[in-house]
Amino acid sequence: MFATALFLLLVTRVAALQTPVVIVHGILSTDDDLQDARFWFLQNLNRPILTIEIGNGRLDSVFKPMNWQVERLRETIDSIDHLQEPFHMIGFSQGGLLARAFAETSNRQRVKTLMTFGTPHMGVYYYSDEEIYSPLNQNRLSYSNYWKDPYMFPLYLKNSTFLPSLNGEVESSLRLNDKVDEFVMVWSPNDEVIRPIESGKYEFYEQNTESVVPFLKSEMFKNDYIGIRRMFEEDRVHFVQTDCAHREFKSVDCLERHKNKILEFLL
Repeated sequence: MFATALFLLLVTRVAALQTPVVIVHGILSTDDDLQDARFWFLQNLNRPILTIEIGNGRLDSVFKPMNWQVERLRETIDSIDHLQEPFHMIGFSQGGLLARAFAETSNRQRVKTLMTFGTPHMGVYYYSDEEIYSPLNQNRLSYSNYWKDPYMFPLYLKNSTFLPSLNGEVESSLRLNDKVDEFVMVWSPNDEVIRPIESGKYEFYEQNTESVVPFLKSEMFKNDYIGIRRMFEEDRVHFVQTDCAHREFKSVDCLERHKNKILEFLL
């Protein structure tokens, strides 16, 4: 019995020494919605797995601007002792943008692997509405901060308060290449929410069209905005294609089907 107790103590200590994982929920969601995913990662990685609530959860995920949410995320992480050393970070949908913004705006490297699932890294576009860029909407609707209208690109650059700076499309000191070790984008051609689907793998429409520009031909890549080209050339940017619908990304079924491709970056 003593030997068993000693073994369990050693296993617990080893798990505690391994890199923790922080999971961030998306829009219209709460950390409670991530508990199945949290348990799956816990079973497979045997290390601390934490889900982070943003403000009051579901309502704040929609009706608070992204920069406000990033600060709430930072305050929560800074209050947790064992997250003062680098950790892995996973974001689902909008949570991936929050996770990346946390990493980019940190004053030191905090994230080892940044893994996102169905995240609109290059923005979303469903229809044209210049009111989406009004100060009122930019301050009260989270998704307005990453709404990227290819037909109103100058207005997007001028009035959007979050994504242009995060992606280096306007003058910005933010960099990703020196803030994370690995950047992993999990996406799916079956995504029924993100438009364009390819935004989940860092691609978007060409200006004034709805023709998607491939990653390697994009201005983001060619001009090395936020250091994304450098990371790619150093084999630190990875794309993981799945067959999951957007709402399935955090399900055990989706995670289990693509288990090996996901876990290899978190070991």
